[in-house]
Amino acid sequence: SLAGYPAGTVNRHLFPGLSQNTTSPGTAMSRGNWTNASNQIMAQASYVNVAATATVDVTTRLMTVYVELYYTGNGPAQNLLSVALLQNNVIGPKVGASLNPSYVVPPSSYKHMHMLRHLLTGQWGDPIIKTAAGTFTTRTYTYTLPTHITNVELALGNLEVMAFVAEGQQVIMTGAEAAITYTNFIFVHDVSIGIKQAEQFFIYPNPANDVLYVAGGERYNTLQIFNVVGQLAKTVGNFSSQKGQDGIYVGDLARGVYIVKLYGDDRETFTRLVISK
Repeated sequence: SLAGYPAGTVNRHLFPGLSQNTTSPGTAMSRGNWTNASNQIMAQASYVNVAATATVDVTTRLMTVYVELYYTGNGPAQNLLSVALLQNNVIGPKVGASLNPSYVVPPSSYKHMHMLRHLLTGQWGDPIIKTAAGTFTTRTYTYTLPTHITNVELALGNLEVMAFVAEGQQVIMTGAEAAITYTNFIFVHDVSIGIKQAEQFFIYPNPANDVLYVAGGERYNTLQIFNVVGQLAKTVGNFSSQKGQDGIYVGDLARGVYIVKLYGDDRETFTRLVISK
């Protein structure tokens, strides 16, 4: 049980000397013990490697997660594979939020990160019964992402996917984050007065990480990137001389969904960008 805040567990592992409850030790630990516990876990060997990728169709909201397991040593008779959907930037209340001011959202809310939203494999996971050394196993899971979970928007650009292998309902052996690829974007265009039809432009890669490239923007001279609440995140002036292979650095933008706008003397157009780092 939790006796105070914040408290948490590391790999569901029991650390008797670090337990928050010294009378009846459990897996919950106070934050001062997390580093010690994490260092102990990271020093342990694992008999299974985990890799995962995820794809989200932004039109149908269908998520497909592909997981690979490779056993470098012999595991127990059965493992449990879990795939968890997490979300960043969930706005809500938090006791003691002022102690972490960079995540405070005025006037009295807090920006929660890595929040568990759904388990694609159920509460305890998908049984894996072939666990001998040298065994290679794959699993594919699909989940149609709802627009909201418990009245909180499930924002596509703020998602994370984790896959991990556990021994029963307790100790987690290995985990990995799945890289998410977003597909099937609908390009939306807005044309200013005097232009009857917008010229389509393309940004790539999308999702982006460090550098963004633009194709088809020769007639525009300014590029701006806005976050989902309309705040200006980046401006690239004299854009016509920076297009193409020169690229635009976006490594300083936080993970999430953005709007990229191009402006010319008598035209403008825009599309969505996902930063996935």
